[in-house]
Amino acid sequence: MPKENLLNKINELTEEVEELKRQTSFFSSLIDMSMVLTSTFEIDELIRQVLEISQRVMNSEASNVMLLNEEKGILECRVALGTVGRILEESFKLKLGQGIAGWVAGGGTRRQ
Repeated sequence: MPKENLLNKINELTEEVEELKRQTSFFSSLIDMSMVLTSTFEIDELIRQVLEISQRVMNSEASNVMLLNEEKGILECRVALGTVGRILEESFKLKLGQGIAGWVAGGGTRRQ
């Protein structure tokens, strides 16, 4: 087999190995997620663990979950991860219609 063909085959196999590593990581994360979902009934801890796994899968630096407070008509940050996570959990709120999340929570109708 010529040297160029060998190099092409090596590159092809290397790409396949990398794809298999990504898939293995993804399926491992699904297993982690299923274990988390059956491990606790405490909602904030459950959300935190799901966010941690999601953050790892998405390779993101921060994430949060906002829940609708129907009495006040606002979105409140329930759990936040990242460098300013605690600050967001304590003070970040959005009015319905404010920002993308507030727009979606407010019904998110598309403008014509």
